[in-house]
This record gives sequence, C-alpha cells and structure tokens, in this order.
Amino acid sequence: MTAAIQHRRTSTANNPPANNSLAQGEFAVEMASVPAKLWCGVPTSISANGLIQLTPTPAALTKIDDINVTLTLGGTPATALLQATSITVGWTGTLANARLANMNGNTLKGNNTGSAAAPIDLTVAQVNAMLPIFTSTLNGLAPSSGGGTANFLRADGTWAAPAGGATTNTYAGGGQLTYVSTTALKFAPFNGGTIIINGTAYSIPSAGIAGLGNTSVFINGVSGNLAVNTLYYVYCFNNAGTLTADYSTTGHSISATAGNVGTEIKTGDDTRSLIGMIRTGSPANFSANLVLSWFNRRRVVSRTTDTSQGTLTVTAQTYTEFSTAFRATFLLWAGDVPDLRVETSLQQNAAIYWQAAIFVDGSARGIDTQGINATPGYTLPCTIVGSVSGLAEGYHFAQFMGIATQAGYAVYMGSAGVTTTNAIEARVIG
Repeated sequence: MTAAIQHRRTSTANNPPANNSLAQGEFAVEMASVPAKLWCGVPTSISANGLIQLTPTPAALTKIDDINVTLTLGGTPATALLQATSITVGWTGTLANARLANMNGNTLKGNNTGSAAAPIDLTVAQVNAMLPIFTSTLNGLAPSSGGGTANFLRADGTWAAPAGGATTNTYAGGGQLTYVSTTALKFAPFNGGTIIINGTAYSIPSAGIAGLGNTSVFINGVSGNLAVNTLYYVYCFNNAGTLTADYSTTGHSISATAGNVGTEIKTGDDTRSLIGMIRTGSPANFSANLVLSWFNRRRVVSRTTDTSQGTLTVTAQTYTEFSTAFRATFLLWAGDVPDLRVETSLQQNAAIYWQAAIFVDGSARGIDTQGINATPGYTLPCTIVGSVSGLAEGYHFAQFMGIATQAGYAVYMGSAGVTTTNAIEARVIG
C-alpha cells in the first residue's frame, strides 16, 4: 500500500484534519505529541498506547491459473499472509485429451505389471498378452490356429479340421461305397463329393471316410469286430470332425426332422446317414458281390461257376438242387428286381424229358425250362434267364434246380469227359 502524507504538524494541539478531508489511502501525522497521532482516510481505531489498528475488509486469497484448477490459500484472511499455511488444489470440469502428454502410436494407456503402478503406454503385444484366450467357459481372444485355410474353431476353444470341410453345397448324391478287399471297403467321392448328416452337408475326403474295415470298427456306435454271416447297413456319421462309418443291423428310413428332411438315415437317428449295405461271410470278410452302395448305384454281379463234368446229378421226381455250392448270392435294395441267369448243359441217361429251373431262397419263381434227350447220354445246352420282383430288401441266393421225370433215371449237369463251364448269375443295382 502506498500512503500519501497530507499533514505534518509540530504543535501540541490535538487538531485532527477536518472531517472528510483525507481520501482513502492518505495519512495525517502529528509528531508534536507523544505518542504521535496518525490519521488516515479509512476507519481506524487507536489503542491507548498509540498503536494504529486498521480494520480491512476481509477476503479469501484465491488464484486461478487454469480453467480446471483453482489454488486456494488456507487460513483466515487476517493471517494467511503472516504465517505458513496449506494450499488446497481444487479440480472441476473435464480434462481434454489434447491436454494429455502425447502417446506412442498404436498403444493403450494401462498397467501390465500385476500390481499398482504408474500407467504406461502398452503395445499391441502387451495388451494381447493380458487378455484371456477363448475357452468353453470364458470369452476372450481366439487361440492361434496354426495356419491353413480349412480348420475351424470348436465350441471347446480348440481348432479342428472338418470332416473334409462342412460346405454349403446341399447336393447329397456324391460318394459311392465300394469293395476294396476282403478286409476293407471304401466310401469316396463319386459323381459329386458331399453327404448330408443331420442337416449339414459335408465334403467327403478324397481318400474316403474312416472306419471301413471289418475289425476295430464302430458297430452301433461301439467299437468291435464284425460278426460272421451277418447283414449290416453302413452309415456315416461325424465323429468329432472326422467322417466315419458305423455298421448296424438296424434298418433305415427317410428322415422327417426339420433341416434333414428327405435324408435316408438309420431309423430314429439323424446323426447316421445311410451309405450302403454289406453281408459278411465266414470268416467275417467282405465279398465284392455282397457290397451295395446307397448312392450312385452300379450293376453288381454275383457269379458262381462250376467246371465239373457230369458229376452233379438229380434223381428225384421233384425239384432238387444240383449243388449248394452252385449258387449266386446277392444283396437287394427294396424295389429292385434282380436279373437271374444259368448257363450249362444237361443230359439224361434215357431218352426222356427233364426239367430245370432257377429258384430263389428255396422257392420256385416261375423261371424254368424243359428238354428231352434224343438218345441216352446226349447233352443239350441249357440257358435259363429271368427276373424276380417282390423280393424283400436284404440277402438272397439263386439256386439251380432239376427234375428227373422218371424214377430210376438221372439228369446230369455238364458232359462227362467234356470240359465245360457252368455258371449261375444274379445281377442287381447297388
């Protein structure tokens, strides 16, 4: 404060300046008396010992250096400048991003130390290391796939190769079940390469699906070995990402399940799609004539030959099978009609009529012929051809039957002393 001295007096008289003659900030001093007297242009009070007591208007000391920060000096206004006090920093408003220090590119502010610490600018790798990996119970980052273009992320958080790869192609006619050897079959792409299982179309692996041997295979979903002389339907299922065969004695039907309507399945089980039918022999091996494919059916021929020379005979006056070894065994899908054929020659030891026929499963089917030998021992070529409708789906056998029309005489298949090939044949589609 700068004071202007208006009066200096040396007299002893107590003569203050006239009222209102001093402006605020001006002083008048009387030095002639002791104690001296001082007048000022603001309200004052003078103590008995002559000390001047000023009574200023109180106000807090406040400084604002920032639009968001206020500094306030602690203490009372009368003492704030006279003694050590505290400073309180108050904060209001929102700090703009532009007021922060610059960050490195492609970083996030954070703390990856595992304990309390000052924040740092975390790199992408550091952030990635902090985040959890997706599992069956935890959301998070996808685990590393290991590369490639075919694998898919499973619900359990692992990558797996699809069974040839699920596809949007809904054509389910690709693939064919074929005979490979007495211990192996194959279901591989043919005329297309997809199969629908439980409403999803899958690509059939080019090398074929798994599990088409005769031992250590799935039988009704359980590992085991095929039984002897048994008819099995062959189904395909998705075994944790691998298309695999499942043998079963349970039949098939058309699915009515939404999304899988029209697919031929194991009855009652949409997870098994039909691919074929087989019948084992004894031992439990495969035969080419006893393997049928559900898809892309082709002609399957069962042919049995015999080179005996007049040793197979019939003497009865009713149809009798020449030999149980001379049969054509075959499988049949429902609705198919097998073509049956016998090629041989017959002779009789008398100039009388004989009869021959093809039976199926021990029953006459109206496929027969007859002939007469001009002289005893004369051989006649014999070819019988026919088809049989109405047979049930499954396993069947064709037989060659003969009748000796008179007692005491015999019909011989083939010619004694002459090498001939006798054949019985069944042709089906499968």
